[in-house]
Amino acid sequence: MTGIVMTVGPATNTESQLIKCYEQGVRILRFNFPHYNTTTLASDIATIRKIEKKVGGKFQFLLDTE
Repeated sequence: MTGIVMTVGPATNTESQLIKCYEQGVRILRFNFPHYNTTTLASDIATIRKIEKKVGGKFQFLLDTE
């Protein structure tokens, strides 16, 4: 499987921005864990799951823990 990787952050974690990215081929979302807490991570994942239902597809997650 191949896919475009994108880092999720303040400029890219909105529903409209993530839908645009999906439409352009992004399938792997990178989370830079040092910049997250449980609240913001849960919020972003909820948004992503909502988008998956809208677009009828799935994102893969890449977890960067360093």
